[in-house]
Amino acid sequence: MSCLFDSMFSLLKQHGIYFKSSHILRLKITKFMNDNPKYSLESGTIEDWIKMVSGDMGTNYQTYINSMQLASTWGGAMEMAVMSKIFSIIIHVTGRGKTEPLAIFDCTGGNADMIFVLHWTGSHYTPVRLDECSKLN
Repeated sequence: MSCLFDSMFSLLKQHGIYFKSSHILRLKITKFMNDNPKYSLESGTIEDWIKMVSGDMGTNYQTYINSMQLASTWGGAMEMAVMSKIFSIIIHVTGRGKTEPLAIFDCTGGNADMIFVLHWTGSHYTPVRLDECSKLN
């Protein structure tokens, strides 16, 4: 299993969004990515992101999607951006002794009401908490 999908599964459940398993969540995300290559995220389309990442991996778009469907494949920035968009949430990634987030994924167009906080060790994600967006203002 992937710690990113396990962590997001746990936080989504706390937020009232249920899946049978983290693997079902993974399949929903990869199906969305596969079915919507032109879907715009804040910094380009899903297709743009996957082309960039898959090129770095020496593979192609469809192979990336197929690989991401496997429980043994690690999820990362691309998948967090898609989850931000699909579930209208902001994702803050903390860790490595920093008080400020290492990364923020906000592909909601200003429509998020919840922030999901994940901790990243450099090789592992763990769920931390949910915060209401109003706490930031």
